[in-house]
Amino acid sequence: MKKIIILVLCIWAALLVAGIAEDMSSAEAEAAKGNLKEATLLMEKVVAANPGSADALAQYGLYLSQQAGQAGMMEAGELTGKAFEQYERALAMEPEHINARLYRGILSVNIPKFFGKLEQGLADLEYIQKKYSSDQHLYMVTSYYLGIGQQKAGNMEKAKEALKFVVTYGRDTQFYEQAKAIYDELSVEKETQNNNSYEQGMKSMEAGDLRTALEYFRQAAKQNPDNLEMHLMLARTLGTIANQGYDETIQDDVTDRAGIANEVFEVLSHCVELAPGDEQILFLRGSVAIYLPFFVNSLETGIADMTYLSENGSSDEMKGKAEKLLKEAIKKRDVNKLAEAGYLAETEAEREELLPQFIESESPVHQMQPEGDYMKIEMRLGYRDQIAPQTAVWIEDINGNYIKTLYISSFAAFVKEKQEHLSQWADKSKFEGISAVTSASIDCGKHIFYWDFTDTAGRKINSEEFVVCAEICHWPHVQYRKLELPVDTVKENDFKLASRDFLIPELTVTVNKISQ
Repeated sequence: MKKIIILVLCIWAALLVAGIAEDMSSAEAEAAKGNLKEATLLMEKVVAANPGSADALAQYGLYLSQQAGQAGMMEAGELTGKAFEQYERALAMEPEHINARLYRGILSVNIPKFFGKLEQGLADLEYIQKKYSSDQHLYMVTSYYLGIGQQKAGNMEKAKEALKFVVTYGRDTQFYEQAKAIYDELSVEKETQNNNSYEQGMKSMEAGDLRTALEYFRQAAKQNPDNLEMHLMLARTLGTIANQGYDETIQDDVTDRAGIANEVFEVLSHCVELAPGDEQILFLRGSVAIYLPFFVNSLETGIADMTYLSENGSSDEMKGKAEKLLKEAIKKRDVNKLAEAGYLAETEAEREELLPQFIESESPVHQMQPEGDYMKIEMRLGYRDQIAPQTAVWIEDINGNYIKTLYISSFAAFVKEKQEHLSQWADKSKFEGISAVTSASIDCGKHIFYWDFTDTAGRKINSEEFVVCAEICHWPHVQYRKLELPVDTVKENDFKLASRDFLIPELTVTVNKISQ
């Protein structure tokens, strides 16, 4: 898929950009050779020198988009956001700029749905298709991506209609094979798509097979768009799966949780539309919306629902429950604002002033103090983002060789090599011996970990010098840090990191060696 995207973008970069300056041509030449980073840097300079050029902005966005398609998850998110910024600037200058519209449309339908760009991408592609309907090649390109986008939006008939054009007239194009495969899949009547999907879902639920039940309930809801009971069952099943926590299945699809979060909000919103006067359903949507991750953009909906119910609930009990959740939602909004302020803080003084304002939470980690010799690591996290960060704490010898992980956040542990958040821990540990120390994500506040001077195999380490390592990565405000604290168990027993860091303000080690 990525190869097709990159290929079509390169083709249209050549065909549609008129009057390209010499340095833009140089950037194109680098991109054609596969040197996307160099091409991006060149275009960054072009845009800086020519901020009023919509052509330059569109081409700069193009290379950022291409880089995102080749990057890991964390870097891809940054590059994608930056690409959209260039397209928006170009279209603010020239609303009908074909390059910016095309590139933005293609990027929008290819990124995960939780980015919230799908509707905009479909509109861009439909606009281009209508305006340039006489250009068959352009019509072919937009038809293919409209098919991709409509399928992602759940509009299967529209997806089939768009892809049918490619299948019928595009046999000699690079889109044909992929388009035909999707078209054929959409055209087949699957066994699960029959009237007993709901009953099959209930049987799977009773058997404890939630994932199979989920697929049946999705089919049932799709076949019966006005059936409230079926949509509520779909929402409950999604919620049950979401509340199970991370496990090894997350490695197969790192965006699975994000998709479930978006889907449950969409399903509950549809339930509200089906039963607009039902305050229990409104309360259900509002309470879920408040606690969904930031990328669903549901917090304000939750606040609106709880505001309405706190004022207009049919009973004092309902008003009281809604008012309590409303206070929590407003608190969460304030936390998000503070996270943004912390991200934007440019000076050490600004960060120092903000640090005491971050609300500390109780640590989910409760490790037992070992008997005999041990090392006690106390770490305080400072900055607090919209969701808890991914964090790792581990021990190395003085030569940088990995010895043992003391704590790892569950998401990073289960996605293993697919994660991009804690790259140094992943490279060092190779995920050895982590199951016993995998736990819920820690956040702002103090956390305590213990080490009994053994490696992952339980063998005693007889060295006297070690390095305590801590790595942390925040999302969505991508803030990263890795700290190292050398420990010489012979010289002294207490160690403290000298620097005061915004993300990890305190890292201390106490050595307890009975055998000394």
